[in-house]
Amino acid sequence: MKEDYPKLFEPINIGNVELMNRVVFAPISTNFARENGRLTERFVKHYERRARGGVGLIIVENTSIDFPEGKHVPLQPRIDSKAVLKG
Repeated sequence: MKEDYPKLFEPINIGNVELMNRVVFAPISTNFARENGRLTERFVKHYERRARGGVGLIIVENTSIDFPEGKHVPLQPRIDSKAVLKG
């Protein structure tokens, strides 16, 4: 595949960030967070596997920035509080 799409596997800069390749993992809803928006081990492992697989850029799924009003699915992650950022 590298031979067919050589540019896909070359590094690229987006602003001052260098990506190791041009492969992008688009956001998908996993429903792997807890009902309170905190992350689970399953959630973390899901993204860890994509990163270890060689994806150049991972766009994390829809995440609540105003919990609970901004929550639209039961198991949606959240980033609206320092208390949940550690996970």
